[in-house]
Amino acid sequence: MSNIFGDNLRKYRQLRGMSQKKLADLLSRETGNNFTQKHISNYEQTDTFPKAPAIPHLAKILGSSIDVLFGLTNDMNEVDISQYIGITRPELNRLSKVELKATFEQYLNILDELVKSRAWYTEKVRHLEEEIRLLQERLEKE
Repeated sequence: MSNIFGDNLRKYRQLRGMSQKKLADLLSRETGNNFTQKHISNYEQTDTFPKAPAIPHLAKILGSSIDVLFGLTNDMNEVDISQYIGITRPELNRLSKVELKATFEQYLNILDELVKSRAWYTEKVRHLEEEIRLLQERLEKE
């Protein structure tokens, strides 16, 4: 039987370049409860889950959402670009041409970093490429 939560937990932990121990330490610090590497391993490999109050902290640490961790939404549709460039999509839509061009340059720099570090999955790089293409189209229209 598939363990969607465990698979997504592992995926986002690895995406962030974290060991199970590091994630356990961060989760312990965030919640005030004691989590160990063994807890994280169990969550990833079995159908066990952390207690409900810890789950939002886990999603926050991993830069994800509860819905994505449990497989309720498709993470490609839920990507929060603000974690990459510090600006939300609605704010992005209100930028002037000069600001838009600067943001476009930020996207290109981020993409270069991601490709060089190889720390992110190919789908995330493709998503950023799509965002760049959309920004470029908008720049060309203005």
